[in-house]
Parts: sequence; C-alpha cells; structure tokens
Amino acid sequence: MIAAALFALTLAVADEMAALAARLDAARSTYQRIFEAHPREHTILDGLAIPQRIADDRELLDETVPDGYDRADWSETVRLLVDLDADLVEQLANRPAPFDLEPGLREHILRSGRDGVFDAVATYVPSGPPRAVAIVLHGNPQTESGLLAQPYLRRLADLTATILIAPYGRGSYDFRGPPTADLYGLVDLLKASPKVSSLRFFLAGYSMGGFTAYMLGPGAPIRWDGVLDVSGALVGSAAGAVVKRWSNTRIYVVHGERDTSIPTQFSHDTAIFLFEAGIPVSYYEQPSGGHALRTLFPQLRQAWLDMHAGTVRSAEAGRLAREGMRALPSGAGPAAGHVDHP
Repeated sequence: MIAAALFALTLAVADEMAALAARLDAARSTYQRIFEAHPREHTILDGLAIPQRIADDRELLDETVPDGYDRADWSETVRLLVDLDADLVEQLANRPAPFDLEPGLREHILRSGRDGVFDAVATYVPSGPPRAVAIVLHGNPQTESGLLAQPYLRRLADLTATILIAPYGRGSYDFRGPPTADLYGLVDLLKASPKVSSLRFFLAGYSMGGFTAYMLGPGAPIRWDGVLDVSGALVGSAAGAVVKRWSNTRIYVVHGERDTSIPTQFSHDTAIFLFEAGIPVSYYEQPSGGHALRTLFPQLRQAWLDMHAGTVRSAEAGRLAREGMRALPSGAGPAAGHVDHP
C-alpha cells in the first residue's frame, strides 16, 4: 500500500513538473515573438529580465527539495514562481493587468514615469479587510516573484492582514538609478489609493533588500510605521540619513546565527549603532539559522508581530552594545549578497 502510494505521488509530481516545463516553454516562445516584433522596444522590455527568469525557473524544475524545505512548501513555491513569471509574458502578449489590489498572489507590470521602462511588481493580498501594507525588497540574485512565491512572508501577512508589495526594481543592485525613483513613485501610487491610503505602511528587506531599506527608505515620501531588516545590514554611507530621518522609527533586525552569506556580525554592528544613536531597535537572532528565510523562524515571526504591535525589545541590542562598539560595513554591502532558493 505504501509503495503504491509513493509511486502514485512520484507520477503526480512528474506530471506537474512536465506541465510547468511546458508552460515555461510556451512563455519563452511567446516572449521571443514579442521581442522580435518590437525591435525598438527592447530597452523597455529589458527591465523585466524575462529570458533570465525563464531560464532560472527551468533549472529549478530539475532540482531536488533543498535541505530544510518542506516538500509541499517546495512544490508550491516552484509552481507559484512559474505561474507568476509566465503570467508576466502573458500580460505582455495581451495587456498588462490594472494595478488593482485583488486578493491572492499576483504579478503586475508598471511603466516607469522616469524613462518608460517596464518593471514587475508582485502583490499578495490576504482575504478579509487589510490592516497594513508592507513594501518588501528582494535579495540578490532574486526576483520579486522568487521572494513572494515562498510561503513564509505570505503566512506572516495572513497573520496580520498585511498587503505585501514587492517591486523588482529592474534587477538593479540596491535599486540604484531610475529604480529608486520608481520605488518612490510606487509609494506615491499606493498612498493615493483609497483602498490603502489610511493603513499603516511598513518597509521590509531581505538580504540585499535589507541593505537597500536603509539606503533608500529614509528618502522615501512617507513616514514608515516600522522597518524590518532580515539578513541585511546598515552600511556606513547610509548611517547619516538613518540617524537624521529615522530617529523615532522602530527598526527590527533579524539574522541567522550561522549565516554564511552575510556575516551575523554585520547585524550585531547595525543593532549596536542604532541603539547607541537612540533609535528604537529590536534585535532577533535565530539559533542555528542560516541565510534562507525558512531557517529564520520563529525569530522572524516574532519580529514581524512586534513590528505590527509597535513593541520594541531593546534588551538584546543593549547587551551587544555593552560588549563594545564596532565599525559598520562600508560601501554598499557585500557584492555577492547570495540568496538561497528559489
């Protein structure tokens, strides 16, 4: 009985992977036709990075379940990632969907007011009346679809009735250049929407996105109700703006004890600096946690809930500060910014 059930499950998984591969192949062909039919529009399309997305997704179909990933979660993540990326192509072939915050996980194509280039924005809207909005910034190399296809942030959003808004930023490192203006324009667009304008707004960043939150967040046309830095860090070049504009902004720093991509010490130094500057900071370190989001629970969950409740837990940052001040990372953070699956 058990052997028969396992065999049936194996066949079902193989069938699903074949269907996803076929959808990606169709998306590749469709995009190629679009690309060839609009030779003058290549720079407008480049910001979506469609060929790279499809190639990465195709490779993902052949991978085994990563260590520490629940099999069902992994299957859902891969399916949703393919759905989101293929949907971008389908929108290009027909017409981009309006930026309506409808329930569920969706992709949107927005055109930059700066230079007309297309960018992708993924949204997740829980069922029921929303209570907050979180702009979430992805890691590198990662896409907005890769961030939200994973179940972890969506589960946290369900707990707090929070709408997640994840821009791609054209894949630009730290959202540099025109993507900075695009990010600020997205904030303006959301604040002008009657659906969400009265809600609390949070800023969250993972890995590279954590670094980016400190760099771009203080200059955004909004007063953030809280900032969440997951596996990122504050760099010296951004410290002045953070101290000046976020003196009363609650900041929540989360890191894995055994992160081999972004040194845990970077988050220690960030928490120490913010604490010493008098900024309300809470620090959370996940024992045995690595860089991947799946390894950071339950500390990530606790930080998310504290951010929404407005709770500040400064004791750990104070303990780190008593051990002695250290220097912040310089420049724009580590060039690698490695992100685990997907």
